[in-house]
Amino acid sequence: MSNAKAQNSNDKKKHEPIKGVKGTQDIFPKEYYRRTEVFKAIQECFESYGYQGMDVPIIEPLELHLRKSGDKIVKSMYTFKDYGNRDICLRPEITASVVRAFNEGLSNESRPVKIYYFGPTFRYDKPQEGRFRQFTQAGVEIIGSNSLEHDAEVIKLACDCMEKIGIKNYEIAISDVEILFTIFKKLAIPEREKSLLIGEAKWEEKTDMEKLGNELTKKINNLPFIKKYKKIIKAYWLKHPPMDRAGYNIFSPADVLSVLR
Repeated sequence: MSNAKAQNSNDKKKHEPIKGVKGTQDIFPKEYYRRTEVFKAIQECFESYGYQGMDVPIIEPLELHLRKSGDKIVKSMYTFKDYGNRDICLRPEITASVVRAFNEGLSNESRPVKIYYFGPTFRYDKPQEGRFRQFTQAGVEIIGSNSLEHDAEVIKLACDCMEKIGIKNYEIAISDVEILFTIFKKLAIPEREKSLLIGEAKWEEKTDMEKLGNELTKKINNLPFIKKYKKIIKAYWLKHPPMDRAGYNIFSPADVLSVLR
């Protein structure tokens, strides 16, 4: 009798419809063509600033992202071993891949090299409205320059892209992780511990600094080396404007454009 029930259960499963993977979405024709138009508009904007397109693999060596972000990032990545027993991941972002590709194939080009890209990226985050485990990332990289003019160019380019696709009510997030790394350097924090400090904290945009400082302390309090640093880092965050995990200051488009004029 039990074997018969098990057989019936298996037969039912065979005929149940297979649903998509949680956190992913299907792009149906109407939305597909609208999205294609948006991509084309952004591409035209990128190219008007002299950027050249390139593509990189969706899969990358896991080590590429571990070096950048530390071991903690593994929890929010899709990883697997291939048939050669190599650790592989679905890319969680594209910048690291572009830099890797530049070092392999474009390092002899005259600098700065201006690159743009579009492509799917994957993160094993909790799905919620507007956030999926597969999403499209579009961006630009200027490799071989540390000039403020190029920083300003990227900010203006971001504004132009938003305007070109018809988005008026937006904000520009300006990131400079060197703010954090400068502090870490003064504290003589080793490279691996830098990544852990950044990766352990759960940053939220536009949150108040007391809450953010407390969140940082709470998240990293159990790390063995944190007692040496946490008071200084918390004091730093409490004194600076709202930032997210990479050190973002939040500005409105008017703020950015007034600086660029």
